[in-house]
Amino acid sequence: MKKMALILAGGVILLSATQWQEKLLTDDPQHYYVLPSMVLDDEGYVHILYLEMFEDWEVDTVAFWLKVSSNETGRWISKEITRLSESFYWNLDLEMQIPYSIDVDSKGNTYVAYFDFVGEEETRLFFATDSGGEFIVDTLIENDNWQVFPMLEIDNQDNVKLVYIEAVMVDEEPAEINLCYGRFDGGFFYTEDIWELGVDFEGYPMDMALGLSGFPNVFYTNEDYKLSRVYRGSSGWQSEGLTKTTEGYMPSACLGPGGDLYLTYITDVEVADIFFMREEGSVWQGELVADSVDFDWYLSSSLSFNPDGIPYLVWSSADEDWYYDIHMAARCDTGWVLEQVTTTPIADELFGTGHCFTIDSAGYGHMTYMCIGDYSETAQLMYAKTTEPLEPEEVIAENHIQPNPVGLSVRNGHVHFSLPGAGRVSIDAFDACGRRVKHVLSGFYDAGEHQSPLELSGIPNGVYFIRLQTEEHSARAKFVISR
Repeated sequence: MKKMALILAGGVILLSATQWQEKLLTDDPQHYYVLPSMVLDDEGYVHILYLEMFEDWEVDTVAFWLKVSSNETGRWISKEITRLSESFYWNLDLEMQIPYSIDVDSKGNTYVAYFDFVGEEETRLFFATDSGGEFIVDTLIENDNWQVFPMLEIDNQDNVKLVYIEAVMVDEEPAEINLCYGRFDGGFFYTEDIWELGVDFEGYPMDMALGLSGFPNVFYTNEDYKLSRVYRGSSGWQSEGLTKTTEGYMPSACLGPGGDLYLTYITDVEVADIFFMREEGSVWQGELVADSVDFDWYLSSSLSFNPDGIPYLVWSSADEDWYYDIHMAARCDTGWVLEQVTTTPIADELFGTGHCFTIDSAGYGHMTYMCIGDYSETAQLMYAKTTEPLEPEEVIAENHIQPNPVGLSVRNGHVHFSLPGAGRVSIDAFDACGRRVKHVLSGFYDAGEHQSPLELSGIPNGVYFIRLQTEEHSARAKFVISR
């Protein structure tokens, strides 16, 4: 690793190089290991979903296995979920939406949703869990439509939520393409169409994040190549455009420490700018993270927050010799600071189009990626963890952010806040994963200083955030419960 000085919006920012401890998870030169997607369980153990590929054209043989690798036993163990069809191989596009999704419940059970071909011309949606030890696979939907690209997430009550695309086929062509939402209730899987994407939908990678309501927010590239969101509003499922003048691709979304939605996206599929967006009330605010980044293929960025509420994102991009390396950016009060994570010569370090980076509750960064040798002779799976909690260090910076007119803090068992003007106020408390743990207050308050008792009985020790929301402003503050 090396320190890098970057010119960013007129200010020079220096980020101390983060140290990562890497581990090679696979080492079979006859097989390819691609498209990893990662999740941490509540104990901080890592679960990586990936594809294992084997090709032998001398005997005309190809094979695909869907597997999960985890360190939950103290050492890395891989479990096979299923062998995928040969039609899956011929239809797989490594640059498009990842064909599967993974999450883990509070008991450590792993859940996987994926699609596969049944015959040569039909697809099915499948669901697998290892709650009984080994993975058991069930078919979720059986009809004449195509179901593809599932996105799975488990809420804080261990309810499985699923979003996927369904194409209504007529004469082997899509007559209608819909975004669908599915959930389990009483052992049955219920599904509904939530938005019509249109037959011109091109299938660029999407992402989803569960909101505080428990319903999914789905981010996707529409037929005009603009970034859009589908969400559950007061009057049902709705859609809104997020990028008005620029194109938007490859969103990575998550629920932040204060309960707001955040995402990153890029503006092109070759040389692109990377943007960061956050939802404040009903308004989306965006800002530039990095410009003129060479992507070309394997487009991906992943977003996560450290325990102090600082957003980090990582992505793969090409250097001047067209070898791909991993880069990272962190948001400080004075702007974004950037760092190059990998610098391996004559090899590519690449993310897929899934979630490949996250930060645990102690602040350590985790990522998984493909390491592809020169001329694509092999593709192996890597895992890396920071040796210290992520905490950006900037030494020179300009272009300071305007101060927030709303003040917010937690002191001596009370919430203290100040308002620049009168208006309605709502305050909630969240854990480090963005889950609301307590509604503190709501009502109309005059301008000036205010305080209110904060009742914390029944809430376990740990790091928490409090969020204040008015019609025009929002503020967040961290506090720690330690008894």
